[in-house]
Amino acid sequence: MSTVFYNDHAEILAAQYLSKTFEEVHSSWLHHLLPLLTKNTLSILDVGAGSGRDVHYLAEKTQGKETQIIAVEPAVVLAKMGQVLTRELPVRWIEDGLPQLQKVVGLAQQFDLILLSAVWMHLSPSERPLALVTLSRLLNSTGLLVISLRHGPSPDARVMHPVSADICIERPLILNADPALKTAISIDDLVEKFIELYWQHSLPFGANDGYFVLIQNSGKQSALINSLIELRHQGVNSLSQLKAHLSYPALLRKTRGTFKDGPLWRLQNLSRNEECFLYPHDKTKNYIELNPGIAFCFRRFHDLVVSLARTQWVQKIAEFPANQVIIGSKGNLSEFLFGSDRQTITYARPVLLDIQKGQCFYCQKSLKETGEVDHFIPWARYPNDLGHNFVLAHSSCNNQKRDHLAAQHHKDNWYEQNIIQHGQTLHSELSRYFVCESDRSEAITTWAYQLAGQNRSPLWLDKKTFVPFNALDNDLSNTAI
Repeated sequence: MSTVFYNDHAEILAAQYLSKTFEEVHSSWLHHLLPLLTKNTLSILDVGAGSGRDVHYLAEKTQGKETQIIAVEPAVVLAKMGQVLTRELPVRWIEDGLPQLQKVVGLAQQFDLILLSAVWMHLSPSERPLALVTLSRLLNSTGLLVISLRHGPSPDARVMHPVSADICIERPLILNADPALKTAISIDDLVEKFIELYWQHSLPFGANDGYFVLIQNSGKQSALINSLIELRHQGVNSLSQLKAHLSYPALLRKTRGTFKDGPLWRLQNLSRNEECFLYPHDKTKNYIELNPGIAFCFRRFHDLVVSLARTQWVQKIAEFPANQVIIGSKGNLSEFLFGSDRQTITYARPVLLDIQKGQCFYCQKSLKETGEVDHFIPWARYPNDLGHNFVLAHSSCNNQKRDHLAAQHHKDNWYEQNIIQHGQTLHSELSRYFVCESDRSEAITTWAYQLAGQNRSPLWLDKKTFVPFNALDNDLSNTAI
């Protein structure tokens, strides 16, 4: 992140920052801070400390305790102002920055509180996975990481990248969050998920008997499915190609109108009465705000919610007379609508074989056979083909692991291989076939292990060996799901 703007406008920015108190800016999470302030020893890291408002407050609140406060600020002019503000307080200033925080990491210590106030949106999407790794290593096992965001375009020359509040389990940003808090999800995020779901449904069912796409409405075919069929006829063969197509923005706009006028508001109409048990109906906003506890329940009971929704969806499609003639006894309708395309995932095999140097991901022994592409987070737990979630394994290792989560060292190896070392390779080689978003795969992995921690699920180690979930190893047990 460039510091030129901050250094050139330091006095104006400092005045803006200091015009509001710590309590005004951080009122939404103060109830998390108060228990920390009761500790006799405390270590605090403020990344992007600016002119020192927040560290000044924290240093004053912890006077008389054994406290270490480190303020990180890459803009030297702003940092000098902060040093003046906190000169009589025990605050150490370091010129450093995300995503690596090399100087802070070099201190070889962990922190009870890490604060990023209006910093995250300045990191590009490609920098965020590494930044999260850095922050997780700096946070102690019972620590609190707080990331506050500023949404919308930058009002000046500062570069801001969009941050989406994605669908409940895919891009969580705050660890140890209160499950009772409301969750905002942009309508555009929901529309993209809507298109992803219907993409598979735009394929012909029983193609050997002619090109027939299953009807999804009681009247005419769904407009979205017709649009997707047309794009397939133009040679678009994957979601990644779809999102890169010139007509995709127009498809988003068209689908947004259909989505807002239809399913988004009809979902909570019961007997023609609005029962807003999930989110309030407010058509003036470009987002919905889930009621307190809803996001927590969606994450906690994901398998149950998905299973119920898919069962009803399949039953509805099977009821349409035009579909019944085609469906007949031709296999599993649910598998067609929501299953993984086993033929397509073989495209990942040569890429994985290369980056794994011809070895099985799990046992590290030579792959004398062709190997099987395995979903590291099992398909049964999160049914989606994401490029960064694939590993190559012996058929025996794959069959023994089955639908279980792998042990911690396998998880560490997956992260090192598919996110850190070869994340870009997987994106460049597989994005034409699969959605390749490393931050999304990382967040889903975090969610899956959080759930395992809550349930104390055993983790698969090798062959028929399982190990107990270790909260300290996974560092997830105190994180709200």
